[in-house]
Amino acid sequence: PCIPAKYQINLTDEFLDITRAIQPRGILANLDVEYLFTNVPVETTFDKICENVYIHPTILPPPFKSELLKKLLIACTTKCPLYHIDGSLYIQCEGVSMRSCLGVTFAKFYMLF
Repeated sequence: PCIPAKYQINLTDEFLDITRAIQPRGILANLDVEYLFTNVPVETTFDKICENVYIHPTILPPPFKSELLKKLLIACTTKCPLYHIDGSLYIQCEGVSMRSCLGVTFAKFYMLF
């Protein structure tokens, strides 16, 4: 499951526009998790993703085994070398890299489950 788009704000400017338009009274709070991507427990997240993909009450699972999905997730997150800003190549040792395309998805699954 994903958080419905109407409950998500992806840009600071969007947040500011909304708060200016509705002029909220009282306390306005924002949840921001520092260093979330690099602290996502990848093994637990792999398991949660596979559980939700293969044991969903209404959506059919993919036509391949969950072990293959897990191997693909591992390859795309923990075994995939990335370039550092200085040009050197590295592999993320823990969590998901900030530059990983799957970082947002992993963080959402981790936060939801």
